[in-house]
Amino acid sequence: MERWIEELKGQIPKGNYNISYCSGEEGYTVKLIDQSNQIDVEIDFGIVYALQVLDKESFVKSLDKKVCNEFMKDNFSNVIYKVENGCFYKQINENSSELLDFIGLTHYVVIGLKSVIESLTYEIGHITTLER
Repeated sequence: MERWIEELKGQIPKGNYNISYCSGEEGYTVKLIDQSNQIDVEIDFGIVYALQVLDKESFVKSLDKKVCNEFMKDNFSNVIYKVENGCFYKQINENSSELLDFIGLTHYVVIGLKSVIESLTYEIGHITTLER
């Protein structure tokens, strides 16, 4: 069963974030944009092994009820979660002959108002909060 852990708790201001992301040879960055509070948060994930962007509504419907109920009650307000034993990790790990277990990647989920980004990476780099 999946286990979700709130990551960077208290480091990202609570808000209603839209998600923008940039991925390239230098790495992958997620930008959280809160229109009402005029706050942007940039999270640098560095090099990413796998990335998937999903519609939030479809993603939430596919979640285990226990996980969903625990974090839905506050509308996924933490924004970023570390996932253990997740489906995305398992799928990519199986397709790579269990390479992920060998190289020690971590499964992260970033949840915005309308979309979700799942990524497999080594760690979260720096976080920058900007007021507009």
